[in-house]
Amino acid sequence: MRVITLVSVTQEYWVADFFICITNLGKALRKDLINAMMDLSKIEKNRTDLVN
Repeated sequence: MRVITLVSVTQEYWVADFFICITNLGKALRKDLINAMMDLSKIEKNRTDLVN
């Protein structure tokens, strides 16, 4: 009985850690994506400035 509880508790902790990890990864990726988009829009703007 005790072993089962220990395993389930450990599993819950692992799942929680996993979700936190995924969430942080998602935030980091979103931030990188936003930065990349901003860089792209700057490049586009510079290109249109050069054309004009």
